[in-house]
Amino acid sequence: MTQLLWIKRWAVLWSAGFALGVMIFFGSFAYRAWRVAGLSPAQRIEQAEAMLRYIGDQLRNHNGVEQIEKYFPDAGMVAYMVYGQALVNVGVAERPRARKRRHIAQEIEWCLEQLAEPSVVDTFPDTQVPYGLFLLSRRTLLLAGLHLISDTVPYELTEEYHDNCRAIADAFRYSPHGLVDSFPRFCWPVDNLAALRCLRLHDEKFETDYSWALEKWKEWAHEALDTRSGALPFRMDSQTGETLEPARGSPLALCLIELRDVDEEMFRQQYLRFRRDFGDSFLGVPTWREFPEGKTAQTDIDTGPVIHGHGVLATLTGMIAAKLAGDLETFCDQMGLIEATARPSTESGMRRYLRGRALALDALAAYAMSAVPWTKAARRIPRLSTPAKRPWLFVAALMAVPFLTIATTALRYRKIVRKVRPLSLWHSESPSSEGVALFWCQLLLLLSLLFSTLWFPVIWAGFGIVGRAASYTLRLVKQSQSG
Repeated sequence: MTQLLWIKRWAVLWSAGFALGVMIFFGSFAYRAWRVAGLSPAQRIEQAEAMLRYIGDQLRNHNGVEQIEKYFPDAGMVAYMVYGQALVNVGVAERPRARKRRHIAQEIEWCLEQLAEPSVVDTFPDTQVPYGLFLLSRRTLLLAGLHLISDTVPYELTEEYHDNCRAIADAFRYSPHGLVDSFPRFCWPVDNLAALRCLRLHDEKFETDYSWALEKWKEWAHEALDTRSGALPFRMDSQTGETLEPARGSPLALCLIELRDVDEEMFRQQYLRFRRDFGDSFLGVPTWREFPEGKTAQTDIDTGPVIHGHGVLATLTGMIAAKLAGDLETFCDQMGLIEATARPSTESGMRRYLRGRALALDALAAYAMSAVPWTKAARRIPRLSTPAKRPWLFVAALMAVPFLTIATTALRYRKIVRKVRPLSLWHSESPSSEGVALFWCQLLLLLSLLFSTLWFPVIWAGFGIVGRAASYTLRLVKQSQSG
């Protein structure tokens, strides 16, 4: 009998704890997603600025690069790239006053200085362009952003911008398929698109004409699209134009971020394919897959963590692509998931996640909150979807089901609920203890429905079945022991 009592106690305790934990998690997610959806564009930029203040402080004063390289070796310099581009986003979206523009320009120039350090450039061998297209395209993109923000760019940086664009254009001109290597024997579409974005911004600023480079690249792209998904491949051979690795979630999301300023029509088509073939959900929370459903592949440093097919890096970068596409429902839900699970905190005007232990997450979240197109032609973002409105009538109908169960349980055990002290509910001699415990757990789930998370009726139904089955099993055990 003592052993049976402990089984019952732990079963009820686990059930109540599980119900409470689920309520807190989904309730927090629903609230955070609703809160992100309620932010105005100006409030999102303000929140992004608070994140960028923290990132800048970490990079300058607290060895932020070393912190990132603990988890992503040789990727510390990417923090300067993302930080600088997020600053450009803020400057383009907000059109701040002269004093803030000067501060943003100074920070971008500091990022350019860090990317010019010998410890950085010496690790990037030349391809068809100096230092390879990965580093050159990202450095040139920061130069393009600097010219968008500031009217007083140092002469040597302006000349470097012109020289880099000429080098990129020449590489596209002499490439047999309009492809340039990121590293020796490694050619990635995302870096080609970043380079084409630089040329597009240069055309808009200085009235040059590099549009032929985009047309040459698009001829290859239309022939190389994945036969199954119609998406851009992950890696190809620049000499033959052959696809070496098919589409992946996180590289495709990064391609979409660059493609937004390069070709709006192609961006829209690729995003819809991305959402169709890589979009997924986990317990109702939208996520992005690293590989299309039904396909498995070995993960590597480029994929980041992949949990049951859901790519962490694919979800973080896909969130940015969703915002640029005007898919606000997906963006708000995924940003709400970060807000609910990463424990944001703000101190001294600086916002951070996970108590400052994930600077890469801070940088990507800041970029997502501030993401805007840079070219004038693409600056208006159409709304592909709006933040989801909660169907209150449907929720009310679902709430009625557990409410009726609770009401009938309360009527059946009204004497116990009124007269028996809480501690006596654990007593094995109380024939109604399982029913009363089930009553309180269902009450918790009913309250959690107020957060309008529609998964709770499913969880409630499963819990009710398990609870009733456990109660019935315990009675059979008691009867067999007494017999």
